Amino acid sequence: DSGKEPLFAVKNLPFADISARKPFSGYDVDTANKKSYREGKCMRHIYVRGVMSVVWFGTALVSGLSGSLETAGFYAILGALFLYSAYGVWKKEKDRNGGR
Repeated sequence: DSGKEPLFAVKNLPFADISARKPFSGYDVDTANKKSYREGKCMRHIYVRGVMSVVWFGTALVSGLSGSLETAGFYAILGALFLYSAYGVWKKEKDRNGGR
């Protein structure tokens, strides 16, 4: 009994690695070119932060018009922070690309 191989050893069978492959053949296509993937990811961060700043500024405007100046100020600060964050990421990416 000690000389037998275990029943679960299927190292050399060609179909044994099929389950380890990714289920979708195009799953990792976008990450094949790492530079364009990084740039796209960075631009998404800039766009999301920019949109969030617009949302916060809009909320500040509505709060200010409704008479709640404390919350309007708070929302304006949040909008400014998101806008500053988007600008910082944009500036860092611009510097990394040599001014483009």
